[in-house]
Amino acid sequence: MKGKEQMQQQKIGADSVFAIYGAATTGAIIYRNLVQQGLQVGCFIDRRYAEIDSYFDVPVLSVEEFAQKFDKNTIVIVAVKNVFAHENIVCRFIEYGYYIVAVSYTHLRAHETP
Repeated sequence: MKGKEQMQQQKIGADSVFAIYGAATTGAIIYRNLVQQGLQVGCFIDRRYAEIDSYFDVPVLSVEEFAQKFDKNTIVIVAVKNVFAHENIVCRFIEYGYYIVAVSYTHLRAHETP
């Protein structure tokens, strides 16, 4: 890769740890899919972390607490329905040094017509 920053290619495997931003319906869909594949969800991250201790028995953290507890190889999946918030959420993780961030558009599938 060219440029000032080079990102390492990371393979997803059984030892990969995921964090899901969004402890609500879309996050639940992502959580179930990951668990069904035998993958580990280390935490949910949500702006309502003070109101929600855990979701599916997985801790719910603030972005700041997440950054203190999880290493930079943690794969963050943004699972919020508000697509206008995605960019700001991703930028917050980049500010903390997380570059493995994915945005989920799972919620859009419910609106597709056959």
